[in-house]
Amino acid sequence: TFLSEMRDALNESGKRLSIGCARGDVWGPPFGNATLQWREWASRGLIDELVIDQNSSQCPSLHHQLWPMHRGYGYLQNYWDGHNMPPIGEHMAQYAQALEPHGTELYVARQWDERSYDEEAALTGHQGVSGLVFSSFRHDNPGPIARGDWNIKPD
Repeated sequence: TFLSEMRDALNESGKRLSIGCARGDVWGPPFGNATLQWREWASRGLIDELVIDQNSSQCPSLHHQLWPMHRGYGYLQNYWDGHNMPPIGEHMAQYAQALEPHGTELYVARQWDERSYDEEAALTGHQGVSGLVFSSFRHDNPGPIARGDWNIKPD
């Protein structure tokens, strides 16, 4: 209902709607085994872009692991350890095939990955992948990340 209402409001203003979610068909850690309805969102024309491999298990500013007690067993899919998930390259083909008939663009989040031009080229080389999404915290703030804090003080 939320996405449908949001889609209607954005259509009036000519804006696009992008959704970021974990890779796979379930949320996984730390949220549980709720199903991600990304196929339905695309088939109903509710989203223009899907960003996969997004997760909120790590603090975007300092990379502290959040909710470590919710890692481990009991998840139907787990993007952290790859449980019950195909390799990312194989997964890209599955996403692209499901999204293409609906005109939904596919992006891959790289928020927690170290920059690797080879890996990035391999991901964007998959048919149906429109691009990559990076975290501005991750790549625009190397000083605080290297120090492990946001304490701003003169040197």
